[in-house]
Amino acid sequence: MDESAPDNRRIPNELEQSDSELEIELEQPLKADPELSNGTELAWPNFEARILKSTVNSVTLEWTPLECALVYSIEKYHKRRSWQQVEWSSSSPVEVTNLEENFVYRLRIKALRLAEDAGSYVAMAISPDVIASTVAAQPSTNCLSRAIRKGQQFLVKRMLRRRPSLIEYPAPNGFLPLANAIIQGEMCIIDVLLSAGCSVHLGNPGNGRTPLHVASLLLRTLAVGSHPVEQEGQPGGDGQ
Repeated sequence: MDESAPDNRRIPNELEQSDSELEIELEQPLKADPELSNGTELAWPNFEARILKSTVNSVTLEWTPLECALVYSIEKYHKRRSWQQVEWSSSSPVEVTNLEENFVYRLRIKALRLAEDAGSYVAMAISPDVIASTVAAQPSTNCLSRAIRKGQQFLVKRMLRRRPSLIEYPAPNGFLPLANAIIQGEMCIIDVLLSAGCSVHLGNPGNGRTPLHVASLLLRTLAVGSHPVEQEGQPGGDGQ
């Protein structure tokens, strides 16, 4: 066999890639960058970021763009899994979704460019950590009603601070918060509700009874140890 003859056999690794194989797919994992693998941080000059908006399950993040960056990878930190990609974007700002309620997150942004082979992205710079937090869900009328029933004065105060309009909505039994506090005999909570703006003249939407009516009725019924007022608006109540 002539050793000088050219070998026309193709090695599989040297096959030319088709155009479709060269298409950049953001869903694919990032190509490992040698500068990151050795622990060297890629500084992002003049980086600034701010949280534009926080909701129960999302935060909106804005940052200073990096020149020549084509796309940005937004990542959140996980104790066991380290940094995990949560969003892709070609511009700022970005809403990061699917977050836990009332939770603080460490986020960072990777500025990416095309690799030399044009088949993947590599990191140009990594931002400092950005601290962002989601907010707690607004308290509901049911939550306030339970807090009043259990005599949780400070919880009632905190709920009203977060959502002052709760004083205007009736509980499942049909009574407004002040009337329910009177029914339960919670003097400290009555004081909190009055300070929050509860009216003694605003009545039950169903029968029109005001907190003053409720208080006078309770005075007449305490002697027999029953609370018929509490049953109004409930199945089986007299509704009078």
